Amino acid sequence: MKQHPLPLSAIAVILSLLLASCAASDASADADTASEELYADVTLPPVVTTPGASLEGSDFDMFGDYVADIVTDVYPDDPRPVTLTKTTASDTDGFVDLSEYIQVDDAGLLFVKRPPEPETEPPETEAPETDENGEIVPAPDGEETAEAETTAEPETTELDLSGLPVFCVIKKDVKTLDRALYASLEFDAFAVESGSTSFCARFGSLFDPSGETMLLYPVNSAAQEYEMPPHTRVIGESALEGAANLTAVYPAAELEYVSRRAFAGCVSLERITLGDSTVYVGEEAFDGCTALTRLVIGSSLVSMGSHVCRGCVSLSELDIHNADFHTLRRSDGEIPFSDTPWYNDSDSEFLLAGGLLVRYIPQDDGGETYIDYTVRWIPSWAVSGTGPRKLYMSRDVFILEYDGWDASIEIVYI
Repeated sequence: MKQHPLPLSAIAVILSLLLASCAASDASADADTASEELYADVTLPPVVTTPGASLEGSDFDMFGDYVADIVTDVYPDDPRPVTLTKTTASDTDGFVDLSEYIQVDDAGLLFVKRPPEPETEPPETEAPETDENGEIVPAPDGEETAEAETTAEPETTELDLSGLPVFCVIKKDVKTLDRALYASLEFDAFAVESGSTSFCARFGSLFDPSGETMLLYPVNSAAQEYEMPPHTRVIGESALEGAANLTAVYPAAELEYVSRRAFAGCVSLERITLGDSTVYVGEEAFDGCTALTRLVIGSSLVSMGSHVCRGCVSLSELDIHNADFHTLRRSDGEIPFSDTPWYNDSDSEFLLAGGLLVRYIPQDDGGETYIDYTVRWIPSWAVSGTGPRKLYMSRDVFILEYDGWDASIEIVYI
């Protein structure tokens, strides 16, 4: 059979395909190498920074280490970096120009915004008398002309500053926060001078530069309610501590971390709801909130610190929506929530926080009980020494701190 040679155009197409295949193979190899490098970076211990802070040079000393501790506490087996976002300028109060403000204290911290100058009307003058030719008739001897009256000096009045909101202005050269100083002053809101790279003000509170970590609320403000600005992800340590006038706080939907003593001493705070983004509530977060009657925490709570509701003598409702919540830290043999009516006045056989058994109350002296299906986690301190000798439970129930269990308690899985 006669063989037909391939036309040159077909050969060119085949060569181009072979070259493209080689290039694709090289690109794939490069991509695989890049992918390996990327995943190699991911598997390294992650960099944990203050939310919103730059990954480069993340040396924001005040809260960087603390947030790292929070993330480690929440995810002890899987520490992870905080996702970084950027708060838009429209979400901040803006920076202030001190030339537009008037200082009202000796320390140079408190200012009021300069009110507009009062409008002054020129003094009324009578038109000069003229003759039939339009000439001004001279005034009689001893009397001044109308023109003379207009040369009188206008009266000056002092600016009335009463009733104006007082701002504590953080100067642009301030790099660290003197918490005790600012918490002792009486003012209505924080403001930050133009040029500052360390702070910003949002809804009257002081934030880190990213606008995601709330550093300090004006605790001596007369305001009774506070709505947290959107995109607030962290309430810093003691950020609202001692805000005695607040009766209601509305946290941002994005709130994830409530730091140590965040609301401590808010003696007028009556109820608060932490949304479905909240994963951590730090130790003593609501210490001394004597008026707090209801605490609701959404479906993502992972960890709660010790003494979180110490002194909450009015707390009758505690509602944690996450059935998998089980990390409730204790210290010095603390019985969690024992200061509250929620704990002391309940006659429920199984007292639960989420799916965690906080206290078991035996209903009879039979020495055995069936664990309710709503119980997911049982710590040793919830039953040891107070309950039955034999527990019947599903294998879906998890036992915490097994080494601390009373050896005489028998567990039967059903």
